[in-house]
Amino acid sequence: MKINQLTHTTYLIVSIFLIFSLAFLSAQRLEASNKNHGSSKSPIRIAMTAAFVSESGIDVYKDISNYIADNLNQEVNFVSGFSYKTVNEMIDQNVVDLAFVCGLPYILKRDINHPTIQLLAAPVMQAQRYKDKPIYYSDIIVHKDSPYKNFNDLANTIFVYNDEISNSGYNMPRAHLISKKKTNGYFKKILRSGSHEESIRMIAKGEADVSAIDSLVLDYEIIR
Repeated sequence: MKINQLTHTTYLIVSIFLIFSLAFLSAQRLEASNKNHGSSKSPIRIAMTAAFVSESGIDVYKDISNYIADNLNQEVNFVSGFSYKTVNEMIDQNVVDLAFVCGLPYILKRDINHPTIQLLAAPVMQAQRYKDKPIYYSDIIVHKDSPYKNFNDLANTIFVYNDEISNSGYNMPRAHLISKKKTNGYFKKILRSGSHEESIRMIAKGEADVSAIDSLVLDYEIIR
């Protein structure tokens, strides 16, 4: 896959204690679990949004699900491939108990009156740029053979993003454009891919010129 990073230092997540992959528990399930002191044997339902995860990276979350199942001695039902919006609806309807989600959807659900979610974990990655903290970056990528060397070169190009509720893929690039007063049709065309991995594929195939990728997904894609 022929990609490289153009820059990764511009877009630091607004809430630095959050990472793109979060696990949270529905309030109803948490309360029931506490009352039962872990004695409930009904399956634990875990959802994984498809908007940012690498296809091969799903195995990492399956390993986490298996770890939970083994340590709690309970069955775990793991499902993936859903959009942010669908996972949010599943949470609201108490269809799932835990979910791995992006930081922005978590913040939006946390900041409402009487939130029904609780943050359980925010992983800390090993690479030096994460500084032993649960942070991540929005990495701007282009094809390795493209002529683009910095963000100012990207005017009138085709930009592809994963999801409108993605912090790294959509929110932070918009914030950067606003901060630079580049708000009047800076890109020639904007496409929606549905996932970070699909955005990477589109850049590699020449179907788009630039994308903003969650640094964890990009790191995983580069090393695998």
